[in-house]
Amino acid sequence: MDKFKFKYTPILIGGKAMEYYNLRKTGDDIDYIIHKSDYEKLSKIIKPNEYMPIQTPAITYKGGKIDIDYFLKLYNFDYNKLKRNAVEFKEGNNLVVSKEDLILIKSMTSFDEKNKIGKAVKEKNLKDIKLLVNSII
Repeated sequence: MDKFKFKYTPILIGGKAMEYYNLRKTGDDIDYIIHKSDYEKLSKIIKPNEYMPIQTPAITYKGGKIDIDYFLKLYNFDYNKLKRNAVEFKEGNNLVVSKEDLILIKSMTSFDEKNKIGKAVKEKNLKDIKLLVNSII
């Protein structure tokens, strides 16, 4: 992805955001939410992931040691909505989703009856929600 230039700074979400907040290590992939215009340009280079639920359209880049998912939106959370509370990442050219927004995203993913994420992922999300809430309290 070194050749693709994002017009808008990507926002880290998921496990890498959890790692940023020193709550746990990242998992098997890195997740970002990107601006609609960047998503449209990237989708001309890499086909969107047909296995993602309609509520969470994404493009998956498989070209290195770890997969990278670029989400257009997560339910009603798009780039513009998440950017309002995002914080600057200390390293690189990224933003990080706020803890509060991450709680909401993980909650929706875990409790959405239509989203077939699997028991293991749901349990991980619930543990993440607990870690996030406890870090705020």
